[in-house]
Amino acid sequence: LPISFPRRLEDNPSHLNYPGGNDRVVYGEGLFVGYKYYDQMKTEPLFPFGFGLSYTTFAYSNVRLSSDVLAVGGAEPRATTVTVDTTNTGSTAGKEVVQFYVSQTSTPRLIRPKRELRAWAKVLVEPGQTRAVSATLDFESVCYWDDRLHRWVVDPGARFEVIAAAHARDPGISASFCAAA
Repeated sequence: LPISFPRRLEDNPSHLNYPGGNDRVVYGEGLFVGYKYYDQMKTEPLFPFGFGLSYTTFAYSNVRLSSDVLAVGGAEPRATTVTVDTTNTGSTAGKEVVQFYVSQTSTPRLIRPKRELRAWAKVLVEPGQTRAVSATLDFESVCYWDDRLHRWVVDPGARFEVIAAAHARDPGISASFCAAA
């Protein structure tokens, strides 16, 4: 699903500020829109972002990174590749969309969402088959906008985890890395 479906109207992110006043609409959610709101409020949606039905089932294993250091500064910033093995555990061929969320595990200097979708990949997997699914993480995968500095930044020495998951509420499996200048 391209959006999260709330269980109740009151669980909708915009409900806290509805209907506004004096012909003004307030978007008080800030960064916490969509699935990020449900994470922040610890509210379980009826159907989470990325949820989908299939005629088969999948299992993720062996998440790994090409490097546990993401070089984000200097003359030669370098990306890292995250790979997860995706196994079709059912009896029918199916397509799976593996979602890669990034979460800053060190304390961020500014408030940011618990985890953010940074990459995804769709793969066809035959019954009993395991496919390695990969995505690239780079500076844009870990940065955030600093209003005071007027630029995209990464906290010095920040630590992160990348989570391979089937949807926004799936705990998935993770690997850790740090950002270095």
